[in-house]
Amino acid sequence: MKKIIICLFCLIIILCTVMFFACGKDNGNTADENQKNDSDSVQDNNENIISEEENSQTDNNIEVKLLPDIPDDLDLDGYKFRIFYSSLVEAGVWGLRDIVAEEINGEIINDTVFERNTYLEEKYNFEIVGTPTTLSNWQAPSIKKVILSGTDTYDAMFIRQSQTGSLIINGCLVNLNEVPYLDFSKSWWDQSIINQLSVANKTFGATGDVIATNNNAFRVILFNKNMIADFGLDDPYKIVRENKWNLDNFYNMCKDISLDVNGDGKMDENDRYGYLVQSGITINMFYAAGEQTIIKDKDGIPVISVGSEKCMQILQKINDILLTKDAVMFDSDYTRINSQHPEYVLQDVFEDKRGLFFAEVLQLAERMRSTDTEFGILPPPKADQNQTEYMCFADSSCINLMVIPVTNTNLERTGQILEAMCAESKYGLLPAYYEKTLKGKYSRDNDSEEMLDIIIKNKVISIDEMFDWGMHKAIQDVLKKRSGDFTSAIEKNLLKAQDKLEKTIATIEDLE
Repeated sequence: MKKIIICLFCLIIILCTVMFFACGKDNGNTADENQKNDSDSVQDNNENIISEEENSQTDNNIEVKLLPDIPDDLDLDGYKFRIFYSSLVEAGVWGLRDIVAEEINGEIINDTVFERNTYLEEKYNFEIVGTPTTLSNWQAPSIKKVILSGTDTYDAMFIRQSQTGSLIINGCLVNLNEVPYLDFSKSWWDQSIINQLSVANKTFGATGDVIATNNNAFRVILFNKNMIADFGLDDPYKIVRENKWNLDNFYNMCKDISLDVNGDGKMDENDRYGYLVQSGITINMFYAAGEQTIIKDKDGIPVISVGSEKCMQILQKINDILLTKDAVMFDSDYTRINSQHPEYVLQDVFEDKRGLFFAEVLQLAERMRSTDTEFGILPPPKADQNQTEYMCFADSSCINLMVIPVTNTNLERTGQILEAMCAESKYGLLPAYYEKTLKGKYSRDNDSEEMLDIIIKNKVISIDEMFDWGMHKAIQDVLKKRSGDFTSAIEKNLLKAQDKLEKTIATIEDLE
């Protein structure tokens, strides 16, 4: 009997051991599969936020936070780091919320900025002191006057792109490529925009996760979901996914929508339109179609690039859309209603469900948060199906850049602080803006969230506009007038633009 009990006991141990290893194997496979699925999901949803390099894993499968290459034991001895930045009071929706926060107030961007600054100030023993712009000091002449006085007033400045061109050619700004510790190869910097801003391999302005809300400046297309359904139009999201969202499809969808709603025999703010657009930024579609007025040669030198057969075809197609009888509502026709912001008249029409497509900045989704209008968000259309990527343009009046004045007396310290601010923003401010605010609050559906990933992926700015060389303005003026006379405008402005461009390049090459 005793032997039987011992045998049964041994058999039980053997069975348990087999079951243990079997379960362990199954659980291990499931964990591996779950880890792979989770990793794939993170990469798919955040490919523009976290690079493969930074998505490295420890042995415990915990994401490693990539740190800036500055001394971990850096002690700045209580230094007051002085930042000049675009204020909400002065610039309204284009003021920067990313730089300074006085206290926790429950608003996610504000609180994330406060927490970022507090963490960095305590870690490196310094203090961020912000000076917001006012109506009298935010324009380039006022900023230039402060810098050229020779006074070391600010360590860094965050100002509009439209103000930087003049400051660069007047020798007011530091070449950021020469600033110790600034590493633009890191993913917390917007490398594409920085490369577009460079001239002769010198960089005087930059942007990155430290200015996460800059993404609000990029031009998108909003559409009325109910009108799409009411008119039996194809799903725009599907069209984008199928690479068929182009100028032709856009035109075909909006050309027959307009209606004289009140029957008074004229089209005005009381009627229905296929396309609402700011007349001063109709060139948005040109850049979205993959065209540029300026390209860079192999040495990083800007070269005028406009007037090719393809370029002219695209411009003519955009002009034809704008000329479509009664289909397009221009804000410039309604200054009698709102002289300062006629674009708000377009917003009223869209919110009143009388506009199918609305070309505006992404920030409009924030302004329209309380509306009951069901809208979706799309990238602007491509030129055609041969264009590989959807492109989104931001004009220089809306986007902000980080610059350093030449009066700065300690570039090493400045580079350390700015690199730390941008690196820390990658893991706090960017997710707070992108995932919790832009996607979490302002988009209306999962499809729009998918579109936002496309929109943020390929961004375009214009250094032609920034330096006022002239070709950007010449094309925009023709589009605004809807005259279609692009050949004449290009020929008229080409030599003058070339001369201005060459002088700018020569000046920049001579800068130390």
